Amino acid sequence: ANHWDADHDEQPQPPGHGAYAGSLGLCEFDDAIDGEHHHRDEQEHPEHTTILAPGTRFSLPVLGSRRDRKAEVVTMSADVSRMLEGAAALWLANGPAPRLPRDVGAVVQTSGTTGSARRVMLSRDALRAAAKAARERAGGDLTWHLALPGRYVAGLMVQVRSATAGRRTPVVPADLEGLAPTGDGDAISLVPTQLHRALQDAAITKRLQAFDLILLGGAPLGNELRERADDAGLAVVESYGMSETCGGVVWDGTPLPGVGVELRDGRVLIGGPTLFDGYGHERRCAAHQ
Repeated sequence: ANHWDADHDEQPQPPGHGAYAGSLGLCEFDDAIDGEHHHRDEQEHPEHTTILAPGTRFSLPVLGSRRDRKAEVVTMSADVSRMLEGAAALWLANGPAPRLPRDVGAVVQTSGTTGSARRVMLSRDALRAAAKAARERAGGDLTWHLALPGRYVAGLMVQVRSATAGRRTPVVPADLEGLAPTGDGDAISLVPTQLHRALQDAAITKRLQAFDLILLGGAPLGNELRERADDAGLAVVESYGMSETCGGVVWDGTPLPGVGVELRDGRVLIGGPTLFDGYGHERRCAAHQ
C-alpha cells in the first residue's frame, strides 16, 4: 500500500499566498453547543470582524512583502500556542467562523482529493496526542520548519509539534530558499514535488542533510525518489494519514504510538487518540465508538 497523507496538499503555496494571508479565523466558544454550530452576530461581536476566514472580502491592506507574510504566519503560530493552552479555536476552513464547542481546538478543510472538501473538527486533546506520538517516534523534541500551507492539517501540525516542544516555527517558502537548520534537532514536512526539486539544488540538498527528519506526504513517494533521497543522505520518512487523524499517523508503514490500524473488508480502519470529532454539525464520528 502507498503511504501518503492526502492533506499535505500536492501543490504547496509559499507563505502569504492564499493559504496564509487572511487565512486565520478565531472562533468563540459556546458551552451550550452540542451538535450544532451557530454563526455569531457580527454586530454583537464587532471585535472579531477583522479576523477573517479564507476567501472573505475585507478592506485591510493585502500583505505584500516577505517580511509581512512571515509576520502573518508568526502571528498564526502564536495563536496555535494559545489555542493549545485553551484560548480561541482556530477556524482554517472556508466560510465564516462559527461558535464551536469548547473542546474543539481547530477546524480544517480537507483538500478534497478523494471527494468533496469537508470541514473537520479537531480537539485540543487530539492535536496534542498527535504531536506527542510524533515526538515519541522521532525520539525527542524537534524544531519543525513550515514550508506547507498553514490552513491544511499538515501545516497546522507542523506548528502544533513545535508549539508542544516549546520551540518556534521557522517559516520558509515552498521552494525552500533560505532554509536554515538550527542544529538543535530539526524536522520539516514536504510533499514529493518539493523533495524532487530540492534534490536538483545542491545547496538546498546540503541543508536538508542536516535535518533529523523529513516527513513526506501528499502523494506516494515512489521508489525512485526515495532512492535518490537515501543516496543523498536525507532522513526521509513517508507518512500516511488525513485531516481526520491530525495528519500522518503511519510513518514508513508503522503506526505511531497509540495509533491502531486494521484492514477489514478492503477498508483501512484507524483508531486512537488522534481522531477527529466529526464533520460540520456532527459532534462525534462513528470511529470514536
